[in-house]
Amino acid sequence: MSQRLVINYQQDDEGQPPKTVFNADEILRVVFVPDGLDDNAVRIYTAAGNYFGVSCSSPEVVFSVVERINNALTSNPGGRVVEVQLGADIFAISPMISG
Repeated sequence: MSQRLVINYQQDDEGQPPKTVFNADEILRVVFVPDGLDDNAVRIYTAAGNYFGVSCSSPEVVFSVVERINNALTSNPGGRVVEVQLGADIFAISPMISG
């Protein structure tokens, strides 16, 4: 697995930076977890017990976002940095729990 995962996305109205960097070795899984309230969210779970919410532009893109992030994580084993372009499909990536 790559050492760093860079997720590039479109800047939102709150001035969120257009990319987020993760330690790819710490990512356990990237999944869509429907809860009936926010079905536009993808979760990134880490080995440290943290998870991050990825706010997607619509419910129609959540599975595509999960697939593109997971594909990026496995696309360059042993590489240093891998990037995934999500553009307008996501608005922000926010930490949800600190472990």
